Amino acid sequence: MFLLQENIPLPEVAAQQEDDAEYIQTPADCLFKFQQRYSVHCEPESLIIQPEQTQFRSKFGPNYHPTFQVFLNTNPQIVTLIVKDQEGTETWKSSVYLPAPRTETLLRNFPAEAQVPADERLFTIRSRFIDSVSESILNKLLDKLLQQRVINDQEMESFRSKQSRADKARDMIDTVRRKGSEASSLLIAAICEEDQCLSTELNLM
Repeated sequence: MFLLQENIPLPEVAAQQEDDAEYIQTPADCLFKFQQRYSVHCEPESLIIQPEQTQFRSKFGPNYHPTFQVFLNTNPQIVTLIVKDQEGTETWKSSVYLPAPRTETLLRNFPAEAQVPADERLFTIRSRFIDSVSESILNKLLDKLLQQRVINDQEMESFRSKQSRADKARDMIDTVRRKGSEASSLLIAAICEEDQCLSTELNLM
């Protein structure tokens, strides 16, 4: 699901998506504010929506990545998608018809991840995350984890005291992973929100 400015050509966005992606046209008359944070909700309830919330920014390419990804529990023909602002006010709502081939493709592409616990997913990307995450993104992730109370002040100080970026990344991902699936899900969502290139490289998107 893309949140885009209306002056961005849709063919440019579509051309960058995978061959099995399909553009689904739906009414999109809505007003988003730059720097405002938005979240997506789904009826019937989805299995995963990532990220949980993101900021609407002015983007003109050259690369276009989905703003949100919605993975469904079942195989419905129609879903209702809702976008809410940071105050929880509904800014857009639309029922979307999912053509059968597209639905089957989504289910085929994401069955394994949907069934693997989030802490196990972190374990599978652990080495690549440690090697790839930048210092600036790492600090943003730590701030977000502290704000969401996934880590405490003492753990934050311990992470920041590490001399090398790799040691800090290693300590953070292992600490969160040991806290279980819920904490791991929050870290995965934070990675997707803060660094879409990294999350794509790690196959989290």
